[in-house]
Amino acid sequence: MEKEFLGPIEPFADEGEYLAGLFQLETIRLKFYYNTAIAAMEERLRSLNRFLPSPEEVGYLLEQKITPRPASTDFTVMFNWEEYFLGRLRPEFTLERLCRRFGLSEFGRSAAALSLLAETDGDYRAIFQFLQGNVELSYPTLEFCAKVFFHQKKQGVAEFYQEAEEELEVLTLLFPVLAEKENPYLEQIVPDRRLTSAIMGGGEFLPDYLEIYEPARSLPPLFFREKEGEKVRTYLQGTPGGLIFLYGEKGAGKKHFIQHLCREEDRGSVFCHLSLQELEEDASWQQHKQALRIALREAVLRQVPLTVTGLESYEPEDKKHLIRWLRKEAEGKCPAVFVLTDEEIPLTGEDELFLLEFPSLDESQRHYIWEYYSKGDILQEELELSSLANTFLFSPGRIVAALETARSLSGGLGRPLAKELLYNICYDLVEHKLAEKAKRVKSNFCWEDLKLAGKDKEILRDLCNRVKNKHIVMSEWGFSHKLPYGGGISAVFAGPPGTGKTMAAQVIANELNMELYQIDLSQVVDKYIGETEKNIRLIFDQARKSNSILFFDEADALFGKRVEAVNSNDRFANIESSLLLQCMEEYSGISLLATNHYSAVDPAFVRRFKYLINFRMPDKGLRREIWEAVFPKGVPLSEELDFFWLAEQFALTGAYIKNIALSAAFLAAEDGTEVNMLHILKGLKREITKEGRMLEESQLGRYGYLFGDL
Repeated sequence: MEKEFLGPIEPFADEGEYLAGLFQLETIRLKFYYNTAIAAMEERLRSLNRFLPSPEEVGYLLEQKITPRPASTDFTVMFNWEEYFLGRLRPEFTLERLCRRFGLSEFGRSAAALSLLAETDGDYRAIFQFLQGNVELSYPTLEFCAKVFFHQKKQGVAEFYQEAEEELEVLTLLFPVLAEKENPYLEQIVPDRRLTSAIMGGGEFLPDYLEIYEPARSLPPLFFREKEGEKVRTYLQGTPGGLIFLYGEKGAGKKHFIQHLCREEDRGSVFCHLSLQELEEDASWQQHKQALRIALREAVLRQVPLTVTGLESYEPEDKKHLIRWLRKEAEGKCPAVFVLTDEEIPLTGEDELFLLEFPSLDESQRHYIWEYYSKGDILQEELELSSLANTFLFSPGRIVAALETARSLSGGLGRPLAKELLYNICYDLVEHKLAEKAKRVKSNFCWEDLKLAGKDKEILRDLCNRVKNKHIVMSEWGFSHKLPYGGGISAVFAGPPGTGKTMAAQVIANELNMELYQIDLSQVVDKYIGETEKNIRLIFDQARKSNSILFFDEADALFGKRVEAVNSNDRFANIESSLLLQCMEEYSGISLLATNHYSAVDPAFVRRFKYLINFRMPDKGLRREIWEAVFPKGVPLSEELDFFWLAEQFALTGAYIKNIALSAAFLAAEDGTEVNMLHILKGLKREITKEGRMLEESQLGRYGYLFGDL
């Protein structure tokens, strides 16, 4: 075949014409290999496996695939085709970019093309089965690719093995299936679906774990991360090949931060989300690494950074192994960025590492982000964004997710967002494990329900106002710089049982729209050394994720008067109480300690709390208020009820009065009548009898006539 017959040597018009020319070239290579090898192969192959295609079938298939057909089997024709093909190349074609950026030779391109032929055309799979002498080899092996390519050059076995070995590292990145095989030269080169899609077109396929960020996309502003951006730019200018570790809470904006940096340079980024990788049972490291190789190949092809997320599920040693491995693989190819949570520990003692923490936002910053992302929303009047910012220590991502969910459940943008709905959504987004060591207490009580002395109730209101205005004092006015560990609120509730300590905690939680968790310290204290400290740390670590109110009951279990440490148990008791105090001081939320025996608590501990509220036995005025408020509006009450007399005659706590009222209501329901004095006195008798006391007739005064009916 003469050169002129091939046509003018002009650049290929598009990817389709380029691939057609490349596949034509490789098919001619296969035909020449077939022609010269068939005589020696025919009888041996047919005797080895009768299920192989016949030589005639393969010869016919090859003839049909070549257009125009060569008039000669002379190797000169082959060289003419190579020269013709190379003369028409354009560097922007996908496979050519891969070859150039990965350093693939013409042999590497040939191996890739043969693999794609098998993937896209079943006829070639039959051809490869025949030429490789094995019905199970539908795709070319690396060894076979080398034989076909170097056959025309009449090089020996040693030469093509040497060439194949030099290409192996790059081909492994191009074809992850070759990686970490005992004998990769005998492994079939099977292209993954992403590679086939990228080169052949026909729809962009992306694995679930792969995400491509294009710089043309619009992005929301990058709030409060200017300093972090400057640090990364400075680092990359001096160390372009180093690893970057970004760590912080989920939704802190690390991915958003990377997108902004890439956009500044007018380039995209490739994200590999390992948590989205579909793994088989008993998944091996090969599956994890294959996903990373595909992602790395994408990043190299696009000449953009590779960002890896989803390392949370790995054990620490496995995590380090994977990071070290990818660092070696990516070296000299593209920058690698690892996105970690604040609970993860990156590599230590390694060169060229850059660690950048994304600290949590303060109240003022959260308030600003709530305002920015809620523009266009109609908020109910009682819904205060400052309260949301103070209550939920959310990252920007969580704030966006909460608002999007609220809009969806409210019927779309422009519909009013209800306070209760948004708060419920926010609580659903909080991830913590407080329930393992604490009991959530539902908060239904309000200020009117809490019967407390005026000055004590005023202290509780002051506590709530401190939380509501925290963003102003600590963030806007700058007190957080003066008191870095003083942002939390701690209080001691002291008083006899039933005087309203738990109710007060519920009122605070309801007023501030915060979750309340009750912790019985007598259950937290463990007889085994070290377990109590572990329990305390777990409670506060989980509480930080939710900013819940922590209500420690039976505080005297840990805060009794200090004793001289004469043995190890005494020493550990002192350590445990000191640890709890330290955790409360460092906690940015609300910590409440309740004790029934204030005299047993060490005064040195009390001085370290911001508030002390004494819950005293209610006087007769408060007792009357409690009696009048204890019955719901729907309860039918007799006109004979004398709450003034009950308050005067019986010194009861609010808890006792509530129990008596409930008991009286059930008695009235059974009788089918209104609640009357007899029902209340019956309930009262039962309550005091539980304490071992007797109700005397003389105590009933003018209601003594009812004593016989009790």
